[in-house]
Amino acid sequence: MRKKTEEQKRARKLRSEGLSINEIACKVGVAKSSVSNWVRDVKLTPKQKRKLDARNPMGRGNSQALKEWSRRNRETRLGYQKVGRELARRHRTDELFVSGSMLYWAEGATCKNTLTFSNSDVWMIRKFLAFLYKYFGVKREDISVRIACYLNNGLTAEDIETWWLSQLDLPWSTLRSMTICGSRAVSGKRKHVHKHGICAVRISSTEVVQKIFGSIKEIGEIEDPYLWLG
Repeated sequence: MRKKTEEQKRARKLRSEGLSINEIACKVGVAKSSVSNWVRDVKLTPKQKRKLDARNPMGRGNSQALKEWSRRNRETRLGYQKVGRELARRHRTDELFVSGSMLYWAEGATCKNTLTFSNSDVWMIRKFLAFLYKYFGVKREDISVRIACYLNNGLTAEDIETWWLSQLDLPWSTLRSMTICGSRAVSGKRKHVHKHGICAVRISSTEVVQKIFGSIKEIGEIEDPYLWLG
């Protein structure tokens, strides 16, 4: 309950600053429906409304403006991928850069605007975070963390949250609501498999995720210029 209250407060503060529902959902790491419900009574100033309208062609019902807006965003994503390719050429012999790119190719989500990397292996996530910190200027406060787990291995939810945050050297402010999976029968050797669940680290950054896609293309010798552009 404490975490949800904190998320609500943050969402309302961001809305009062004029951010859109989508932007808030990405920053807070919750569903758009939750944000919409939490901020429905937060009034925007006329200036804030005009700024949101200007950034949302669909809201104006202007199909030509929408096409132009989509084209510009796609060109921006393509530009980031080109930068990512150049990074890969520059760091082709750097083990951390290559392994970080390949980890995301294997385990990362393919959302065009948001980076999400999930795994139960803490060492793998540590490696990936080191890659983000070194090559993409990511800071710890840019990250949000979500954990999904079963509570049938003698650990409480707080035990599991504390373990992941300490292992990844991340502050409590990065943590989002935990997903508690339904109970399941476990016995013998399988009882302690993934006892800390699965951790997903997420960063709302088109620039970072598209640069990583570009580096994957370069290292993997993928020639499709439109792959992962959206």
